[in-house]
Amino acid sequence: MAIVPISTYFVTVRHLWNGNTAYAALSAVLAANIVLGGYVYLAFVEDAATKAEVQEKKAQ
Repeated sequence: MAIVPISTYFVTVRHLWNGNTAYAALSAVLAANIVLGGYVYLAFVEDAATKAEVQEKKAQ
């Protein structure tokens, strides 16, 4: 979770924004939010699968 935003910062500061650290920091924040959103999404999907599994066991 931490590698993506940090590497995004260093890659974008050098190659995309040509030394502009403010834009690189914004890119890293965006990457962190994407990672966090993916984590939350997977938690919801996993929870739904677990609930479906419990409901299936109760039906038997």
